[in-house]
Amino acid sequence: MFFYSCMVRVGRLWAIVPHQVSGRRLVAAWYCVEFLLAALGYQVTAIERHPVLAALLEDALARVEVGSAVGKALGDRLNAIGGEAPLLLVELPPADVIYLDPMFPPKRSKSALARKEMRMVRDLVGEDHDASRLLQVALGCARNRVVVKRPQHAKPLRANPDFAHAGKLVRYDVYLAI
Repeated sequence: MFFYSCMVRVGRLWAIVPHQVSGRRLVAAWYCVEFLLAALGYQVTAIERHPVLAALLEDALARVEVGSAVGKALGDRLNAIGGEAPLLLVELPPADVIYLDPMFPPKRSKSALARKEMRMVRDLVGEDHDASRLLQVALGCARNRVVVKRPQHAKPLRANPDFAHAGKLVRYDVYLAI
């Protein structure tokens, strides 16, 4: 079920990420989208600020065997960097697309609990208080666009995105870097 969920998200991203680009995703969580975008042929650099999550991603990449089906699908298109995204982003070569996935703000209304693994990540990582600043830095470093994943109930990180793709629970706000 988790793989299907990721495929639906990548299907939606396909509409907002141009073909034949090198992309960078920042503030990653479970890296499903990164793996799938790399398997689709995109060059992806994942930047994770939390040291535990960064170590988990680096360990997962190290365990992928070169000759395995996953290794062949990924090739050398997925790289992981641990550290503060606003600082690292300005040091890296510009990317065509920067995809931000900050921690969702908590809902104010009563609803079903999030999946257990996401509750654990929230407890470990905490809130993203600097997501707006990260968007500003990303806009200065992107050649084409910045895509921000947000829940439907949340306000955009910056007013008036150029366009948005909305799903049932998630919205992708797109800011053109022109």
